[in-house]
Amino acid sequence: MKYEFRHSDESAKSAQYADLNPCVIISIVNFELDLGTENYLTRYQLKELRENVTLTEDADLFFLELPKWK
Repeated sequence: MKYEFRHSDESAKSAQYADLNPCVIISIVNFELDLGTENYLTRYQLKELRENVTLTEDADLFFLELPKWK
C-alpha cells in the first residue's frame, strides 16, 4: 500500500505505508472520562468493531486521567 503525505516545508512525498513512523496521541485530562475502567492510564488502538480486527498497531491513543492518578 502506498501512502502520500505532505510536510509543511517540503513538496509531496510517497512512501511505503510500513515505512511511516508510529502515531502516538497522549491526552492528559483533569477530569475522569467515562471509559469503564478505574485505571488512570489507558491505551486504545483502532479496531473494526464487528470482527475485532486491529487496523494497525502503529496508532495508539493514551489517556492519563489526573483525578485517578494517586
